[in-house]
Amino acid sequence: MAETEVSISTKGQVVIPKALRDAMHWKAGQKLVIEQVGSRVVIREKPTAKKHSIREVAGMLSEYAKGRPPTESEMSEAIGRGIADEYRKSMK
Repeated sequence: MAETEVSISTKGQVVIPKALRDAMHWKAGQKLVIEQVGSRVVIREKPTAKKHSIREVAGMLSEYAKGRPPTESEMSEAIGRGIADEYRKSMK
């Protein structure tokens, strides 16, 4: 996309041109993340938490499949690790 000039409003708002929103598939109300990277500003989609099926959650607990049942704390830790892994993958 060609460079497009935008202005900052008195409220600090910037309008992202429609052509760019369409190209990025960004819709009204969508959450974005803005960050400074050196002398540039980067705007990207905010990753959304993936909803996990019961099978996926069970898979996160697979290390306990043979042996004693996991404690509630161990289940929470295993699920947290699985969710963190999914989040890291979505950031690549």
